[in-house]
Amino acid sequence: MLLAALVGCTTSAGLSSGTEARTEARTEARTEARTAAVTSSTPPVTPELLCPNTGTARQDAPALVMCISTDVSDYWTAVVGQPIQELIVVAPEPESVPGECQAFLSFGTAFYCGTDATVYITAALLDLYATTFGDGLPYALAGLVAHEIGHVVQDVVGQPGFDNPEGTDEQSQVTEQQADCLIGVWVADAARVGQLDPVTFRAIVEQELTILTQLPVPQGVGIDDYDQVATHGTIEQRMAAYDVGMAGARGSACGLVGVP
Repeated sequence: MLLAALVGCTTSAGLSSGTEARTEARTEARTEARTAAVTSSTPPVTPELLCPNTGTARQDAPALVMCISTDVSDYWTAVVGQPIQELIVVAPEPESVPGECQAFLSFGTAFYCGTDATVYITAALLDLYATTFGDGLPYALAGLVAHEIGHVVQDVVGQPGFDNPEGTDEQSQVTEQQADCLIGVWVADAARVGQLDPVTFRAIVEQELTILTQLPVPQGVGIDDYDQVATHGTIEQRMAAYDVGMAGARGSACGLVGVP
């Protein structure tokens, strides 16, 4: 459009000026074309690229969780030098969950059951995530899975204060926010190799934490006194921990013992 307009007009500046103007316009047009070509040949890093062989819809959640869990586990196994694995069950049937942990099913979130050392992601949470995040579902699930695998890492390295049954809420916050920090470490590595967009991922994690913090605690099922903020910290505290891991890009930045 710009080139055609310049060629089509007359100017009182003379032939030489007109030629220079047309040459400059053509150069500018070629530069813009090259830029457009480069841009179009480098697709944006979208959530689906995190697990390109699965979809991003609600029905793809089991495959997404398996893919993400494998990726995060492989990363930390290489860092720690010991196997890092977490058993995760997606949309469990109530009768498949140990009785001691069934109360958390009514919470409609994800939870760890110590009885069988398993993380359960409820169907209600998957429905909520699919509605809220749409094609961003892989990132939302990755934030959740990476946090839970962070606890496995803490256990394997023997992190002081981890899994202390006598621990206070303040100690729990330290443990939980370190797991948030470890999410950031994994994200930094995944972003480095082009698996995800760290800006979009961070925004989704923050929204995810906001949703989980605001979920009402079900009454009359044995967890009436559960307080997400008391045990995990505020959204601002948790995102600050995440940012430390993202910036440091290694476990030691999160205070993880025995790792670089």
